[in-house]
Amino acid sequence: MLHAAKRCLLAILLATAVSGIARAEITDTSCGAAIRSNVITGNDLFQTTSRSFVRLRGAVHTVTVPSGETRCVKVRFTGGVTCRGTSGNEACFIRALAEGEEMRPQPAGNQGLSGRLLRPTGLGFQWVRRLGDGQHVIQIQVRALNAPETIIVGVTDWTMDVEVLN
Repeated sequence: MLHAAKRCLLAILLATAVSGIARAEITDTSCGAAIRSNVITGNDLFQTTSRSFVRLRGAVHTVTVPSGETRCVKVRFTGGVTCRGTSGNEACFIRALAEGEEMRPQPAGNQGLSGRLLRPTGLGFQWVRRLGDGQHVIQIQVRALNAPETIIVGVTDWTMDVEVLN
C-alpha cells in the first residue's frame, strides 16, 4: 500500500512539474546570414542531484552584440545523458539561458532532458533568441525532478555550438 502511495505521489509531482510543457506557443525568430560559430566540447562526466537549475560545467560562452545592433543566436547542444533514480518515475530537465533569460523554446524550466536513462543516451536540443547590443552570457543548465527520491542527472561527451547570425 505504501509503495503504491509513493508511486502515485511521484506521478502527481511529475505531472505538476511538466504541466507547462503542454501549452502550445509558436514563435517565429527571423535570422539572417551566419556571422560566426563557437563550438565548446566536454567529455568529463558531469553529475548533479540538484532540484534547481545548475550550469553544466564548461557549457558557457559570451556573445558580444555591437552597439545599436541585434543578433540572432542559435544554440545547439548534444550529449550523452543519464537520468537515474530508484522509482522508475525519474525526470530530468535542460534549458539554455541568454543573460539569465530562457531561450526559445521557453517551457518555464520544464524542457524534458529525459525520463529514466540508466546508460548514457545521445540527445540533442536547439534554442534561439534575438539579442540586443551588449555582452550576453549563454549557458546550458540542467536539473532533476523535485521529487522525494534522489535523482542523478548525468551529462558526458557533449558539444555546445553557439551560432551568431544577422
